[in-house]
Amino acid sequence: MKDFERNSEPSYKQMAQVYNEWFTLGYLPGMQLRLALINLVGWLVYELRKKKPDVTFYQIVRKLAEGTGLEEMDIKKIAIIAEDFSYNCTDYLDFGLKIKDVPAKIKEIMGKMLPF
Repeated sequence: MKDFERNSEPSYKQMAQVYNEWFTLGYLPGMQLRLALINLVGWLVYELRKKKPDVTFYQIVRKLAEGTGLEEMDIKKIAIIAEDFSYNCTDYLDFGLKIKDVPAKIKEIMGKMLPF
């Protein structure tokens, strides 16, 4: 990692190493579940912030992860990725769900996540 610290721009391999270590979503069977998880977390936080502006992605993901077996690192990864993808977004896919059903769907998806 010393080369990474010395260079102003990391190589692709170095960036992939950092991503794989700190930000991968582990194993979710299929791209649709990965994107749905990110989208639904973003949508839920967006709606919750209308009533309570100081709610964070981490708080919501941590609460929903209770009972799923996800480790703290996985919770942080999901929250960070969802927050990044949700930056400046106001429109989200609803997947035919009502907002009241979103927390249960997020928990269901997180229950399918396995660590690498």
